[in-house]
This record gives sequence, C-alpha cells and structure tokens, in this order.
Amino acid sequence: MGSDSANWHLLEMRTQWGSSSPKGKLLLNPNLVKAATRCVDYVILHKLCHLQE
Repeated sequence: MGSDSANWHLLEMRTQWGSSSPKGKLLLNPNLVKAATRCVDYVILHKLCHLQE
C-alpha cells in the first residue's frame, strides 16, 4: 500500500480485533493470534483498506 509502512501496535481491546486511525496508526488485539489464520488475514486486510480509503 504505497511506499510507507504502517505504524502498528498491539493493544488488548474488549470488543474489537483491531482499529485504524486517519493518521495511519493500526492497533491490533493480541488475542487475534488465537483466531483462525483466515480471520487474522481478513482483519489485517480490512484495516489496511481503511487506511487506503
């Protein structure tokens, strides 16, 4: 997604797998690693799409 890499961090969240900010910051729930690989891929791709839009 362009030449810039995403700024990402791990943060435990009660109700979300991840979050993204307009400034390009991605927050991923560390509990996401317990989900199926397809789910992890979906969450990360979904958050990257938010950054692109």
